[in-house]
Amino acid sequence: MELASSHIPRIPSWSRVRVTDHSDCEKIYQLLEASSTQPDALDTVKEAVIKLRQIRETTFFNTYNTHAKPYVERERLRVFASDHPLHETIRILDLQGDEAQHRLPEGNVVKHLTWHDPSVSEEREARLAEDSERWHVHTYTGIQDGEFLHHAAPLLLMHCSNIESLTYSMCPYTYNADRQAPYRAHILEQSLMRNNYGKLPETHLQRLRHIRLLPETGLWYDDERTYSHMDILGQLRLFHRLPNIESLAIDGITTNGGADHLEHFPPHTSNLRTIHVGHSMLPSTLVAVLIRIPKRLEEFTHFVGGRDTRDGGRNLFSARTLGKALWDQRASLRKLDLDVDGLLQDDKYDRQNYERYLKESRRRAPDEQPYWYDEWFRLDEQAPAGGPWHVHDLPDTREYSNTIGSLHDFEKLTHLSLGVKLLLGPPESKTPFRLVEALPRSLESLLIRGYTRGQTPKYDDAIGELVGRCSELLPALREIQGVEECVPGADVEMTRRRMVAPVPGEEEDVSYWELDEGDHDWA
Repeated sequence: MELASSHIPRIPSWSRVRVTDHSDCEKIYQLLEASSTQPDALDTVKEAVIKLRQIRETTFFNTYNTHAKPYVERERLRVFASDHPLHETIRILDLQGDEAQHRLPEGNVVKHLTWHDPSVSEEREARLAEDSERWHVHTYTGIQDGEFLHHAAPLLLMHCSNIESLTYSMCPYTYNADRQAPYRAHILEQSLMRNNYGKLPETHLQRLRHIRLLPETGLWYDDERTYSHMDILGQLRLFHRLPNIESLAIDGITTNGGADHLEHFPPHTSNLRTIHVGHSMLPSTLVAVLIRIPKRLEEFTHFVGGRDTRDGGRNLFSARTLGKALWDQRASLRKLDLDVDGLLQDDKYDRQNYERYLKESRRRAPDEQPYWYDEWFRLDEQAPAGGPWHVHDLPDTREYSNTIGSLHDFEKLTHLSLGVKLLLGPPESKTPFRLVEALPRSLESLLIRGYTRGQTPKYDDAIGELVGRCSELLPALREIQGVEECVPGADVEMTRRRMVAPVPGEEEDVSYWELDEGDHDWA
């Protein structure tokens, strides 16, 4: 039996599209058909939301469910027209091209997509309506919906050429014996990465400006009191080279214990101008890499706390490492908001990490490369003015001594918010500069967190001199907060959770930060 598309009515003009669950499938299929029959209907899409859970392999469920077997067999035997319009639609992904990592058969992809062809859906729904045991089949249809969503997502993004804002989250992990399932689960990431590096026949997402990365969805371990693991640099490889990219926003994340995440990235390879990383727990070595990726970073926000790690541990954070990375962006940085005092450690840990990096580099044979030095890294490495990979290879232009360092030459900086410990160092150490001379003359607004007058003489002296001489040495400074009244910083100890979640009706000892995903409905 051949199934082909019939008359396609005019679809609505959507400004926001979504790929998340079964409720989106019908609209998504309409858009995929419209890419060949009504391409102008996709021009109105300005925003996309992608939130995908993992693909589950069908035999995992069907082996133990006799009720689903007739549906599985019927789907296996289903055929579609060789000239189905979706054959042309998917060619945008170049699935059989030389750059395709896992050459998925084009026919298989079209079959996954035609799962929601109206004629196929209508026949399936009619069959289910007559089946008294249809509730036993819902897991199978849900699995097929997941396959459809994973295959449809890259097509939707590539065909909607005017997308400016993308909210993105995907959990690609699979638990199955199907050797093709991991490749199918990664079809979206592989398509985005190839597009980002110019490895598709045509360029797409050229108007994308704003990226928001949400924590992974659908993980088996789902405790909302903890940070979610994210390979933040790996995710950036999907978008960072796009020409109009401006901003990146991330909240509620940590790294996966030093495993399975990218730790190195060539600097100055992106047009990103604004980066926000909030309520997260990242090491300073990773934050330093992130800061240096933009060619000209203008705004950077990073604050910790609000949740706990899954094992109760803490990432190490060095003020010096952070300061050196920010120095690399001193010519463009306008706004800087940092709340990391609760994590600050002595710089020796980052220095030891750097020494290990050097030793590994020296031991490595000339023809041997580390796992992260792959084809994508080499493409980024070709950036004309990237500079050294490692932040500690940057020159030491000032003394840090467990502070962020003097900011006197950050000539574009107008707004500065940070903790007193990051600014002046711990109470027992000597600050290697006078605060009033370490701030740029361009500064208009200053907020100091964690300072209480009269508690620490070192802080009192530095801030007192600043207040007394700011009109003379900092003529643009119009606002200083955190001097008369303490502005508290993030308390990373407050959110240490107990290992067992409270039972229903029982209250937590502390309140945890909750992610506000915003409005993701179709619009």
